[in-house]
Amino acid sequence: MSTHTRTPAQPATPAVHHRPRHWLLPELRTTPARWPALALALAGSVSALTGSPHWVGRWNDTTLFAHIYGSIVIGIISGIVAALIVGRSAARGVATLERTGLRTGLAVVTRAVLPVWLLAAAAFLLVLAVAAVRTATTAGSGSPAWGVVVLTLALLALQVAVGAFLGAWLPRWVAVVGTGVLLYGALVPVYLPDAERTWGRLYPVIQQRWDDDVVQHAPRMLSAAAWLVAAAGLLLVIAGCRHRATRPGAGTLATAALLAGVTAAGVLVPQVARGQQWMSTAAAVRPLHCAGPATTRVCGYSASPEDLATLAAAFADLRRAGAALDFLPAELVEYGAAIAPGEPGAPAESWDTSRHRTAAWSPVPSGMIDRSRAVELVTAAAVPTLDEDCARSDLAARTDLDASRDVAATLTDRITSTVSMPLDAPAHDQLVQLSPDLQDSWMNQAVSAAAACRPLPPVPAP
Repeated sequence: MSTHTRTPAQPATPAVHHRPRHWLLPELRTTPARWPALALALAGSVSALTGSPHWVGRWNDTTLFAHIYGSIVIGIISGIVAALIVGRSAARGVATLERTGLRTGLAVVTRAVLPVWLLAAAAFLLVLAVAAVRTATTAGSGSPAWGVVVLTLALLALQVAVGAFLGAWLPRWVAVVGTGVLLYGALVPVYLPDAERTWGRLYPVIQQRWDDDVVQHAPRMLSAAAWLVAAAGLLLVIAGCRHRATRPGAGTLATAALLAGVTAAGVLVPQVARGQQWMSTAAAVRPLHCAGPATTRVCGYSASPEDLATLAAAFADLRRAGAALDFLPAELVEYGAAIAPGEPGAPAESWDTSRHRTAAWSPVPSGMIDRSRAVELVTAAAVPTLDEDCARSDLAARTDLDASRDVAATLTDRITSTVSMPLDAPAHDQLVQLSPDLQDSWMNQAVSAAAACRPLPPVPAP
């Protein structure tokens, strides 16, 4: 009889459940975007510390320095990296994973490019922080314009999404080159005349300098940021449609397109004054006060009541002295007033010659508008100047097309009963020798010619 040794039962080893790490951390550690982002952040920080104090030294321009570096350098290069990452998926086998249906195409693309945007945002914020520290040591207390920061982060998202979109639908290296060409090329037409007030607002790289008295227009910046995020979402959805088995549903695509369309309308529909899409002067948020009768009204937001009264009196004198002129405006308003074009009191374009228009006068420090200065201000504001395209034309390079200085000097002399000798008014010496009727006739013809970008008529003989 054999005996069997019973082995004592071993206690069961409890199963150990490892909590999966969030997918974003490994992606951030392995994405090819980490080294370009680090290099760009370091280069931008060095530029912030050593660059011109006219940029990094005032709070408004400090924010714009970081915005321009972030959008033109960090954002565009990050878009190129995103195009490379998404475009190489077919060569690395990721396309096979996409076709299995384990993840939607949108999820795969988002997982690939979200770390790129996060690293780009971190690089931009680092440059901004370094620039802010330098500014704080020279300008004292203050803070960056938070609306510009939000706008820049949203713009980085769009630039990365453009790279993902092209990387999904074009051959890899075509997408890489195309992303750089598209994002850099889009900077050129945006800043053609009036583009900032129209379709140029959809790619808002702000290339301005803001004085210390300028304040950001937060609602317009937030509406533009909403458009940029919605457009980035639409591009990612379209990028996720490259494989039939994992395409997002039609409802997702329609919703993304609707959001992009609505937010784009929110950016494009509101009308703004030239140069004031993203900012206005601090004084412009004050109430607008007016002086003088309705036919010669002068309005301002920073001028004192005494200055407005002086300007209104000078404007009334101008209207009496130029009663036979066809181009004097109906009223004047201080430049920078937050009045949208088309609304009552909105300044017309500087080359508008209609008599019912409102012209803009340039503000001066309060208390510095005496009688002679008031006359100079109202005459300079009342006389139309050349259209910007005309001023840059070949004809303007060969011929003097702008009569505004001659006309303003002649009217100033007529009001003050003096004969000045302005250096920048070449026709003035001949005009002062003419009778008022001949002066008026030539000034009407000269302003009409300038408005039509035609050469000035000859000054008649006395």
